[in-house]
Amino acid sequence: MPRMLPIENGSSYAKPIGLFASMVRFEGKKSAFTNFFLILLAICVIFVNIFAKEAITKFTTCEKIFRCTNLVLYVIWLLRIRSKRMKYNAIINLFEAQTRCNLDRPNVRKHLSKSRNIFLFVVTFIALWPPLCDLCHSIMSFQQTGDYISLLKNLSSCLLYLLCHSSFQLYHQFLVESCLNIQACWLTVLDCIRLLDRIDGRTLTLTEIRECRSMFVIAAVTTHKMDSFLRFPIFSYYSFLFILFNVHFVNMLREPTVENLIMVTTQSLHLVFVTFNIIYINYLSNKCFDVVYSLAYKTRSLPVHNEVLLFIDRIEHSKVGFSFLKISLITPTFVTSMASLTLTIALSAPTLFE
Repeated sequence: MPRMLPIENGSSYAKPIGLFASMVRFEGKKSAFTNFFLILLAICVIFVNIFAKEAITKFTTCEKIFRCTNLVLYVIWLLRIRSKRMKYNAIINLFEAQTRCNLDRPNVRKHLSKSRNIFLFVVTFIALWPPLCDLCHSIMSFQQTGDYISLLKNLSSCLLYLLCHSSFQLYHQFLVESCLNIQACWLTVLDCIRLLDRIDGRTLTLTEIRECRSMFVIAAVTTHKMDSFLRFPIFSYYSFLFILFNVHFVNMLREPTVENLIMVTTQSLHLVFVTFNIIYINYLSNKCFDVVYSLAYKTRSLPVHNEVLLFIDRIEHSKVGFSFLKISLITPTFVTSMASLTLTIALSAPTLFE
């Protein structure tokens, strides 16, 4: 069996990072206070959205309803997450605990580092853009009226909006970091299978094949457990962003301004990046099939060949990846259907907000 890195202090680079991950992974007053602060912040934003004085149009009404609904779902998740800390910690430690190897391989670290840097860039742009737009509108309004009290209220509202928007991006970071942890498991499994593929087929043993198959099964079980744990966040994420994206997309077609274009672009970037990280899990699990299939041609021993065929059969019957409410696996086909539905809605509802 190819040598794998042993666990050192039960930790690895693939452990989820960020405010939400720390809040869920660790116990203490800081975690409890963070959870309470995020709940209080979301409730404040709900009231601000409900009682905000703005021009009442179909667009603003739809956007307000969707935002408030998503905030309510967000608060519900925050109330539940503290009671599920042990379950989450068990999931992210499951692969290392059962395979007795960590996830600190060089290619895994490189992949995670690149993904985290991209997410930081995307999130920084997305988190700052809407509050900056509100800030510009507040300054322009102040230049016309000279009302300092109104300016102070608008600045306070912008600050609250920035904090809430940032907390949502941290919430999405938790989703992405959970995906990256599962990706690290599959990259390790794929590396293990590729190492077997480089070995002379005459020297392969049943033990080596079975250990790789065992790693595949453990990674599949870990993915299934994480999918169940993230069922609510994934549903909330796609339900909210997909609907809101359609609303903004139709509004951009109706009013093709630079602000609307940037809003749609940022939401598209967000959807693409998060969806890519979810789909990549399914891609890595399917990639194992190609390597094991090529391995079947190299085996000379009949028992080893049968073991490889059993491995192939196990992969073929595994539907690995994250799903939408356990109804549909999130794959490129799922994304294509979403894109087609978006285009259909956009083209069939040009007068939605008139």
